[in-house]
Amino acid sequence: MADLEAAVAAVWAELGPGRPELAYSAALALATGGDHQYPVPVRFRGVVVSVTKADVFVTHSDVPMVIEVKLADRATREAMEQAHAYARSLGGTTTAVVVAFPKTSAAAPTIARGVALNL
Repeated sequence: MADLEAAVAAVWAELGPGRPELAYSAALALATGGDHQYPVPVRFRGVVVSVTKADVFVTHSDVPMVIEVKLADRATREAMEQAHAYARSLGGTTTAVVVAFPKTSAAAPTIARGVALNL
């Protein structure tokens, strides 16, 4: 897998601002060698009640990482909560990451890493 920072920089350099969020997440999955729109089961009392999709799921150095991609100037608390929810649903030790691609060229993308969740 390519280094996350390098992958984000490559996506930003090639796509630039003004693209839809889905384009950034698909490009980031390609750049990292990850899975795009990775299915994440939602369980209630041990029963799968829904399946949602994480933007990108990738394993690097045997550490699974779920990446939530946002079209924003910076990662928000809500976006990190969403990434953590995906990580909890996937189980094991999963790192939650939010990558925010800004809406204009006046800013650069940001990466916010959450604490690894040991579940």
